[in-house]
Order: sequence, then structure tokens, then C-alpha cells
Amino acid sequence: MPLSTVLRKLLCCAPREQEEAEAPPRRPVPEPVACRPVQPGRPYQDYVESEAERYWQEMVKVGSLTKPDLQEIRAAARPVLGLAQRNRPGPKLNPAMNRDHMTVNAMQLHAGERGWIEPPYSQLQASPNYVEALIQLADDADWLAREIPLPDHPPPKHPPIYYTIDQATRRPVPGEDSLIRAEYVHTTRGTRLTKADYIHPWRGTGALPSLSDMTSPGWDTCYSLDKSGNTVEILLHWVIYTFNIPSMVMVFPLEELQFSSYPPVT
Repeated sequence: MPLSTVLRKLLCCAPREQEEAEAPPRRPVPEPVACRPVQPGRPYQDYVESEAERYWQEMVKVGSLTKPDLQEIRAAARPVLGLAQRNRPGPKLNPAMNRDHMTVNAMQLHAGERGWIEPPYSQLQASPNYVEALIQLADDADWLAREIPLPDHPPPKHPPIYYTIDQATRRPVPGEDSLIRAEYVHTTRGTRLTKADYIHPWRGTGALPSLSDMTSPGWDTCYSLDKSGNTVEILLHWVIYTFNIPSMVMVFPLEELQFSSYPPVT
């Protein structure tokens, strides 16, 4: 082979061999993590896993990735609400009172803010104990049911019945289930006012029930409440019949009748 031919081949192949010598070796394409087998003996694997676990325990709270339940919310809000209660402007609670007494005072403050009671408020801190303060708070709160005072009578005592104060009219309204047992109500002659088992309460908006208000539900008697100051009076209403036709409604205070489970001796 002529020398010129040999030199020409060497000049053509030299740059390619030099580029291949200077080019860095190709790295293998990494396999997917899910498909890559665990290679034993990697010194950094345990370190990375332990550091990740420690970071998770220190920086991420348990349950932070899930919605907290109601108990967790109340537990977290309790100290914040307590701090707001202590920093609230206005008269402070007497630190000499016990916890129960202070709780009743806080109830009064909460009821005043909600509009359940109206000023002037009773000075509950002046009560001798928390029981008396709680009773006074119940008297100030119109939304609480109060017992209807029945006439004094010998045993067996009539079951208690209750009323509330209407916020619009400020009138006492007996409870729907506050029924007076008819066998306790007698006239001065010793006869029962009605043969019905119970005397139902009148809970209408009018001052007194009309004749149609009583005859529509089939009543021949009912009662309403009248409040004068702090005194609640029970008024009885019964229908007068003329030739077996209801003609008018009579009104009589319960105090002027005989109230007892035993008819009076005449």
C-alpha cells in the first residue's frame, strides 16, 4: 500500500478517536424507583430513612392531616376563651368567691350579652353562696320556666306547673302541658267546677279567652295568668249555658274558690 494512502487514512481517523477519548463516559439511565431492586450495603440508606422519620415526628403533629373532631376543637379553644373572659372589660369577678360562685356570675354575663336577661342585673356576687346566686339568676331570666303558685292546700299536693314570660307582651304564659287537675277545684258549695279531668291553660294572645276560644276545643273551663308586679294570679274562665246553649264566659280568681283534693264540707 502506498505511503500516501496510509497517511490519508491516519488523518481521517485521528480526530474521531480523539473525540471518543475526550468524551466522558455515558451514565446508565436510572431505573424507576418502584422497579429498582434494593441494593444492600448502601451506607446512606439507613441515615436518610432515620432522618426523614425524625423530621416527621418533630415537625408534623399527629392528626394534622385529618380534620379534628369536636372534642379536639373544644379542648384547643378552652384556654383561649378563658383568657378572653379574664381580659373582658367591665366589672371583674371577686377572686375571694369560690369557683361555683364565679361560674354563676359568668353565666349572668353571658346571658346579658345574649339578651336573655335585661338590666338592671342582680348583684350575684353579694349572694351568700352560689345556690342563692343561681336562684336569683333564674328569677332574672324570663326565658326560664317558673312555677305557677297554687293556693295552699293539704296533701296530697298538686303537681307543679310552670309558666314563662312572653318577650313581646311581657305577659306570663302557662306551659302547654301545665294542666290543673279538675278534682282540686271546687266551688264554695263543695261541687266541682267542671266534670273534665283537667283544666287547660289559655295561651292565646288576647287578654281573656272568648266564648268561641273555649267552645272550639270543647272546653267548658280553662285558666289564664295575670301578673301584677311580682305576683302571678290564676284566673279561671268557665262557660255559662242558657237552655243548653253557651252564652257567656265567667271569670273568677282561683284564690276565691276551694282548692283541695277533698271537697269542702258544707
